[in-house]
Amino acid sequence: MRVTVNGKIVAVLEKKSGISKAGNEWCNQDYVIQPDGDEDVIAFNVFGEENIANYNLRVGSVVSVALAIRSREYNGKYYPEVRAIQCYSQSGANTASAPAPAPAPAPEASSSNSLPF
Repeated sequence: MRVTVNGKIVAVLEKKSGISKAGNEWCNQDYVIQPDGDEDVIAFNVFGEENIANYNLRVGSVVSVALAIRSREYNGKYYPEVRAIQCYSQSGANTASAPAPAPAPAPEASSSNSLPF
């Protein structure tokens, strides 16, 4: 499912990175947007160093973000994922457009709380 959300970035969380089981480097960063006219917030993820740099999201940025929303199943439980696939500054400047989202490589399991995807 894809939706577009217009609003303000209210939090930029720590960037995460690692090496997948296949030996590929990966990184992602989570952001929190507060939609226009709404008190609720939505956390979403940007995958890939190039997309993180191109979107250049900062606290206070007013943006329009196209989000891909899906869930993954693991051992009978479902885990939601909300990933940005396009991001535009509402001031009119394109902050970037990412290719369609690909499945994220699995980070190496470092604790018993880590998921294998």
